[in-house]
Amino acid sequence: NKKAFVELLFWKNTAAVREMTEGYGSLQEGEGAARSRAPPWTPQEEQELRELYWKYKEVEG
Repeated sequence: NKKAFVELLFWKNTAAVREMTEGYGSLQEGEGAARSRAPPWTPQEEQELRELYWKYKEVEG
């Protein structure tokens, strides 16, 4: 792509860069950032995170 240098002047996310390198239209519906996003935390994981936060917050001062 001879015009790729112009596209490099603007900020890109990983999906846009993938399309530039692999060809436009390479991303199908259902792919991209939303697909790679981690699933929400379970309530148990959230509780553990809160406990660790308060534990180490007290240590820090």
